[in-house]
Amino acid sequence: MIKEARDALRRKYSPGQVLLIEAPTGYGKSVSAPLLAAELYEEGFAYNLIHVLPLRAIVEDLYTRTYLGALEPGAGGPLKLVREAFERMGVGSEDVAYQMGMDVLLRERGGRKSPSFDARVVVSTLDSFAYNLLRLPVSESFKAAKRYAKVRARIFTSAVFMDEAHIVLRYPEEEDVGRMLAFMKVLVEYAQRAKTPLVIMSATIGSWFKQKLHEWSGGGLRALSLGKNDAISGSEIKVRDSKYEEEAKSIEWRTTVIGEDELAAKARELAESGLKVLVVRNRVKDAVETFKALRESVECALLHGQLTAGDRGEALARIGSMLKAEKGFVAVATPVVEAGVNWDFDAAFVEAANAFSMVQVVGRVCRDLKGRRRESREGLVYVVKVEGARAELVEWLDKALSGGYIDWRLPFDYEKDGREAYGYHHLIELMSGQLSGLKESATALDAYERLALAPFPPSRHLSDIEESMSYSVLREPLTQIFVGFLDGIENIEAVLARAVSYDLSLAKRLWERAKERMKGFMCVGWGEDGQVHVELYPQAPPPEPSEYVRRYKALVKRFVEEKGVYPVAAGYLVDEEAYEPGVGFRV
Repeated sequence: MIKEARDALRRKYSPGQVLLIEAPTGYGKSVSAPLLAAELYEEGFAYNLIHVLPLRAIVEDLYTRTYLGALEPGAGGPLKLVREAFERMGVGSEDVAYQMGMDVLLRERGGRKSPSFDARVVVSTLDSFAYNLLRLPVSESFKAAKRYAKVRARIFTSAVFMDEAHIVLRYPEEEDVGRMLAFMKVLVEYAQRAKTPLVIMSATIGSWFKQKLHEWSGGGLRALSLGKNDAISGSEIKVRDSKYEEEAKSIEWRTTVIGEDELAAKARELAESGLKVLVVRNRVKDAVETFKALRESVECALLHGQLTAGDRGEALARIGSMLKAEKGFVAVATPVVEAGVNWDFDAAFVEAANAFSMVQVVGRVCRDLKGRRRESREGLVYVVKVEGARAELVEWLDKALSGGYIDWRLPFDYEKDGREAYGYHHLIELMSGQLSGLKESATALDAYERLALAPFPPSRHLSDIEESMSYSVLREPLTQIFVGFLDGIENIEAVLARAVSYDLSLAKRLWERAKERMKGFMCVGWGEDGQVHVELYPQAPPPEPSEYVRRYKALVKRFVEEKGVYPVAAGYLVDEEAYEPGVGFRV
């Protein structure tokens, strides 16, 4: 299918078109971005590549393992194709950079950061890209003057790849989704006006979101997806990939619907039989409870977004190590693992709640077919009926499994051993049907259009809009929460290893339920002498967005002026009793 996408860009692409690529998990969408960018470069439509991803962990992985890895001597397989694409674009290792916040550890390992997108190839978080597109450059944060012309010129001359785009709709019940939809609309409008190539990629887009993209682009959307047969219908192109199809059909999927009370015992049984098991719970609280129920009896690791950076790194390393071992184990996680994580499990437990998330999580099962013998290509999927499970989802699963079969890797239906094999598109469309009430936030849309599309807005207007949105344009503001007193720490890595980066909801819980554990507001910075400077301000700001941002700015400014340092991180300090190492906060 990537070949057809390259052909579409080479022969049929016209400026202003938006290209959508729907391909199964593990198909190689992320690796294909440089190949498609090289086509756009040679056709004269783009000079640079900006690859946008939703999470910092995926940005770091793609930047280090794929983009820099492709430029190392002897790189083979898919990395060789990436290197060849870079060579066609005239890109060397010095031309490849990343952009994200909280990146000190990556910089210390020699990574090149590019806040102004002044490298030929930039891998960026969605948040950083959004700020730069909206003329609020990340390099000018909290500054009155917004020198946005350079970074906007970089975007204008780039091919923009919006990867893992389904994350926009990961939690459709949250208020941030209205902002995300508004931003996507403005991004599409900008790309069409500027004639900047925009490629959107995901395994789980669904018809509702596709229709939104069609509307926003004024019919300028061209969609490519995997099909049972080659077919063209209007702007949609179905492509058959016989080789991939054969490999995907070699997996023998076994799907079972179970109750929540059966989860721990079944996961334990599978691990004791030697299987590598992934359990994904949608809430941190449930993930912690499941982990505690398993950790005394089987090898087990816990991963979620409310762990300190140090504990999260240890969990990732442990999971990676256990995946290479010969014995069984259980990895318990939240949906942080559903996008871009290249793991290969034998079995997965998913909650019957969000079909997009279910398909993405099962994408971590039987992922590495080349490393599996045919007889070991059995994928076990356990769908857990939790409290609040979607009834229509459970009903469809029961019906499909009564005499049929669910293929979690192919989107279309086919016949398998005399049974009907249902492709995962049924699950995606069930989810799409539940999104019809969603719409763009009118307030956010008005702000984004004034920020991104107005001609030459003055800095004061941009700053006023930014302040009205509490300096967080896409979602609730993030903060750092440092665990334990940090006296005597001599390097930034040790400080950040004890920190959690999360939105204000976590700080609110600590504020309301364990305020006595919050010891103040801490600022961390580098001095000209190369030393780490830490300052604790006892009166911490309340975790309400507008008040928090106002006090945050004041305290960081005071820290910089008093210490003469470069600020690295700032946030709440809690004592060690508020946090259980390797597990998370006790609230």
